[in-house]
Order: sequence, then C-alpha cells, then structure tokens
Amino acid sequence: MTRLTAVPGRWRTLVQRTGAPTATALAATGGYVGASGAAFGLLGWLSGQSPRRRLPTIPPAPAWVVTIFVTAASIIAVAVFGVGAFGIGHVPHVGAVVAGAAVGCLSR
Repeated sequence: MTRLTAVPGRWRTLVQRTGAPTATALAATGGYVGASGAAFGLLGWLSGQSPRRRLPTIPPAPAWVVTIFVTAASIIAVAVFGVGAFGIGHVPHVGAVVAGAAVGCLSR
C-alpha cells in the first residue's frame, strides 16, 4: 500500500482502512453520475466518516450496490422535488451526495 505522508495520522489511518474500497465503489458509479458525481459521492462519504458519530458499521459495499443506491436516490430526488428543482444535470449529484454519506456512515 502506498504511504500517505501528507495526510494527518488519524485521517491517514482512516483512508488506509476504508478509503480505497469505498472510493473505488463510488468511482465505479462514474458511468451513471460522471466524474463530478463521483466527486460529490466522495464528499458525502467524507461527511459520513465524521468521528463524532457512533453508528453500527458494515464492510464497504460492492460497486454495484453503490450504483443502485445512487440511481435510486437520484430518481427519488426527481420524484419528490421535480426536475426543475436541481436541473436534470444536478440530480445525479444530489443522489451521489446522499449515497456517499450513507456509505460513509455505514462503513466506518
């Protein structure tokens, strides 16, 4: 594994333990949400990794589970708020943030 010397100790350990599998799964959704959507998903994942939360954890989800969750969250966002609320280009970003945060909360 590559040493992450620029990252402070606690976060370096966190990224080494859970970051690579989760980041890979979120990046695999790129076919649906694109590169920016994957970046939004990673931001959501980081917010879900808040050390203040004490939630039950599960291993990182396979890429296809994350893809389905992002797609479902995006469809729900359209159904609830309508396409005009975010603009059709931003709906996958909303889904990616929601999915990333959920995966982050559950995979600490």
